[in-house]
Amino acid sequence: MNKHPLPTAHRGWALWCDRGWPLVAGAAAALGLVGAWTAYGALGLAGFFALVMAGLGVCLWSLSEAFSPVPPWLTVVRSPAVAAAVVSVTGLWRTFAWPGLAIAVAVALTSPVAGSAVARLRRQRTSVAGSGRPASPTVSTDQMVFDQEFRDILAHLNVVRPDKQDRQQPNSD
Repeated sequence: MNKHPLPTAHRGWALWCDRGWPLVAGAAAALGLVGAWTAYGALGLAGFFALVMAGLGVCLWSLSEAFSPVPPWLTVVRSPAVAAAVVSVTGLWRTFAWPGLAIAVAVALTSPVAGSAVARLRRQRTSVAGSGRPASPTVSTDQMVFDQEFRDILAHLNVVRPDKQDRQQPNSD
């Protein structure tokens, strides 16, 4: 039943991920959408949602092509949900000002994704601390691929890399 396997050593966490957080996030989103509805009206809300969805869809598509292993078409599926979150946060802000923004931040920080990321960082920290040796700096394959693509772009633009520019000395003849 638990869809979030990283920090599931505790039953409370599994219950929060499966039952608690979706209710809290849904209530906050509904409150934010109602707040946006009252602030902008039906036509304004529809226009704002469409504008945010189109803008975020393009941004997410571009970012996923450049940096993410997620297929770009998947961002089209996610952009309505992200747009609804942005509109909800805007509605919370318009309705409650700072407390509404605090509600949005609290919902985001207590999400299963955030909890899984914290649990992953804790496991990495304890495995390094428990071994008695410092963490060795490693370069991920994603970083190596990114660096190679960057070098290819620089080569295509005929830009001299700064480290090679320092080695080239002008002729003093």
